[in-house]
Amino acid sequence: MCAYASVDHHRPRDREQRDGRQPGVGGPRHLSAAAIGTAGRGLVPRAARRVVSWRRRGWQYPVVTWSLVVPVKRLAVAKSRLGGGFQPGLALAFAQDTVTAALATPSVGRVIVMTDDSDVRTAVIALGGLARPDVARGGLNEAVRRGAAYAVGIAGPHPVAALPSDLPALTAAQLQAALVAAALHPRAFVPDALGTGTTLLSGRDGSLDPRYGPGSAEEHARAGATRLDGEWPGLRRDVDTLEDLLAAHVLGLGGATERMLATSSLLCGTTP
Repeated sequence: MCAYASVDHHRPRDREQRDGRQPGVGGPRHLSAAAIGTAGRGLVPRAARRVVSWRRRGWQYPVVTWSLVVPVKRLAVAKSRLGGGFQPGLALAFAQDTVTAALATPSVGRVIVMTDDSDVRTAVIALGGLARPDVARGGLNEAVRRGAAYAVGIAGPHPVAALPSDLPALTAAQLQAALVAAALHPRAFVPDALGTGTTLLSGRDGSLDPRYGPGSAEEHARAGATRLDGEWPGLRRDVDTLEDLLAAHVLGLGGATERMLATSSLLCGTTP
């Protein structure tokens, strides 16, 4: 086993989140705990603890509070294309980093993970997310529909988005910028790095019409969702293969994935 040497991407990732500058938005975020009142009642716990606003053109614009739905497969069958015998551990690490970034995003108040895996449930709850059983026979799209319905059922119509669980290079800043852009449209999606698949799928009133699968970007556009092509490389880089993982590594991986790779030989002898 070789000694995994991680690239020092944590400094820019931390700085991006610390100063609040969001790609494509321009301007810092402003957090205030003074105007809580009943603004977040019936919505989300974090929304009841703070009000987030953006300064744009001299005005204060409230950031919409979102629920995010993240489906996660059973770890035993996830990420089979990565090989090397590390798939379950990497799949869990990817999910942990995805949920961690989502929970750190200012306008996200609730992350709902749909899964039947007990290890995933335990990890998600420890991070502060919600875990719901995924018992329906309908694959990824049915899990997204059930998660969105659950969010609307407990909070009423409000913005809901779906994310895959394999975004280890996702940052809160990039997700925030994408959600700000998505809030301008009734339904929207962000294509993956190849441009043919879909990572983020959003519905401003909580209704999602998920069409994940081969060619999902075209399918979502055909269904009326607006395509968003922002500079959000971590949001667009889902990981299915070793090549994808190397590309995510160059962008900067989350802590759980870094730790998992440090105990494996998966990237030994590879060149980013």
